[in-house]
Amino acid sequence: MDRERLIRILRDYPGITHVSTKSGALALKFADGTTVDMNPNLAKPITPGETEAECVDRVLRSIAIMQRTPGMGNTGGLSLSHTIPLVRGADYFMSFGPAAPIALSWITDFVGFGLAIDQPGMRCVINEPLLPADHDKFDALQLQSQAIDNLHALVPTIVTEQTGLGPGVLVVSQPTGSETAWFADVRAMGRLLSDLENPAPTAPTMPEAEAGTWVVIPASRHRLYLVNTAVSNEIWGKLVRELEFTLSDHEAVYPVPHTIVADRWVEWRPEPTTNWWQQLGMVRFAAQQRIYQTQAQLLQEESGRSGYDSSDHTIAPYSIYLVQDQPRSLAFVPAATPATSIPITDLVVFECDGVVALVSRKKATREFPDFMIPQPGLHPPRLLVSPPTPTQFARLKSLGM
Repeated sequence: MDRERLIRILRDYPGITHVSTKSGALALKFADGTTVDMNPNLAKPITPGETEAECVDRVLRSIAIMQRTPGMGNTGGLSLSHTIPLVRGADYFMSFGPAAPIALSWITDFVGFGLAIDQPGMRCVINEPLLPADHDKFDALQLQSQAIDNLHALVPTIVTEQTGLGPGVLVVSQPTGSETAWFADVRAMGRLLSDLENPAPTAPTMPEAEAGTWVVIPASRHRLYLVNTAVSNEIWGKLVRELEFTLSDHEAVYPVPHTIVADRWVEWRPEPTTNWWQQLGMVRFAAQQRIYQTQAQLLQEESGRSGYDSSDHTIAPYSIYLVQDQPRSLAFVPAATPATSIPITDLVVFECDGVVALVSRKKATREFPDFMIPQPGLHPPRLLVSPPTPTQFARLKSLGM
């Protein structure tokens, strides 16, 4: 269903007196004077093959829920005790201003943990107005823990199935439409990976399982891959092509392999000797670029509302270039502005008196932490960078590539 039809449905709905656009969201005003921000993505299919009629019916049920209990911390008799984890890319949690689902915490720099109610015939994501008033970090931890418990109650064990790429590539198959919710439960996923890497003696043997660790790829809302890193180059090549296709999915999360280190997800990168490592690296770059582009656009809009002059504040984009025949992520720090917000990239280009220095971002941050400082409160992270002095630039030049 397109946005125009969604707006017509909202305006014709009994009890809604006004519909307006608000920071990319749709602001609904009910007859009792209450208002609710609605994410326009509600009109997009949430399951493969969802028909137009099913989409309309789901939207109508969601409106009824909003109408009954706007801002009350529950949804039409289904309290927040019914939630399960909502795992999405960082761009999903910032795309629609007040109507965007809230990320209660961050699983990684690029993947957030929100809440959703997933019941038969109804799915509702939780945004700020639906949370308890004055909720704090302790409340968020309780809500997250409860959501994980609910996920286990809904699906007692993680169910997997093969994808057609052999026994070394699996996907989680339940709960239908929210399979990636399991990425929020690091402990359960860690146990599953351990079981895959150390199968019971009575379990059937799989050629690909004889060596190699397993990694997890949160590709999209309904596609959570488990991959044995020892699968053949041919299988990896086919999988990477699937991940490239996932990037165009509006429900893409962050289709990059992860492993667990010290009870936290960290990105896994293959050795550069494989035939497919560069293509997988491009998937990672493209996924990060998509997320950073959304962030940069919102920061630019915020700068405009706050009265910043573009000559006083620069928001650098996330760029991808071939450097020494290898794709690398890159940000540019011009000399003409007193402050530049840059994404976390492999390389940074500094400009001074018409000359540029191409430097590893890690080296530059380590060498000059005083003018490359973390920008607070942002996911994914960014750095605020002051232009280097001539002396600093000379040192950066000596560190350059």
